[in-house]
Amino acid sequence: MNQPSLPFKVIVYTNSRYVDVLTVFLRQILANCAFRFHLVLITDDVAVARRLVSGFIELGDILADLSFSKYSDSEPFSFHIAKCLIRYTRPGENILFLQDDFFVVDDLDCDRLAYLSGMLKRSHASFVRLLPSGVAPKTGTSEPAIVDISTEKYILVDAFASYPYSMQATIWKSSDLLRIMMSAKCERIWDEQHPSYSSAYSSMGLFGLAALEMEIKYIATGVIKGKWNFLKQCEWKQKIAGLEDVPALLLKNGIDYSLRGAICD
Repeated sequence: MNQPSLPFKVIVYTNSRYVDVLTVFLRQILANCAFRFHLVLITDDVAVARRLVSGFIELGDILADLSFSKYSDSEPFSFHIAKCLIRYTRPGENILFLQDDFFVVDDLDCDRLAYLSGMLKRSHASFVRLLPSGVAPKTGTSEPAIVDISTEKYILVDAFASYPYSMQATIWKSSDLLRIMMSAKCERIWDEQHPSYSSAYSSMGLFGLAALEMEIKYIATGVIKGKWNFLKQCEWKQKIAGLEDVPALLLKNGIDYSLRGAICD
């Protein structure tokens, strides 16, 4: 029987200084994904990333294809993403965007992800964010806007929502993400609240959806300002209670946390 494949490319943003982080990411994907997929790594050093991936012989069981998109730290962050999308996607295609410190800690419901991708294609939305987000609207109201799509409820994420754009795990229409990145021209990866994102949403009339519950159980994020995230009070801790945390993942994967250091309460 042929192994099923995800109906979108998985694009992961990483950096050569985060080899230990990408190691944990890849091992967690291997442990929790039953579908094959095309992996695209956005990195500043293709040789380093290729060498790391080549050491994971078992990745051959789940990788339908592997690609690399190189960026320079001197370029704006939005250009890193746009360059990758121009090279590896085409109109009408969806992608799943992740960062290397999004550590999956439970089995991926790949059928559910495929359903969400199909729902997105049939809708006018630009993305489906795979966790609750945009829940503090900037319109003076206390509750997020809830919309019904295909008999399910989602949080509406538009130019008036908190975090119109987010780096969190999201299924995107690749052409809309490209339009946003070409318009926003944001310099740094962590500038999620940069006003250029809201401006891009408004000028293009774009909106997205956010799930009411985590569709992927993952740690968001595993690294803060270059250090391992050992904080006890984090939103993702509440969402994935009872599953592995960062210290447990590092121990399981033989990663010495002291080399990078950790942020603790």
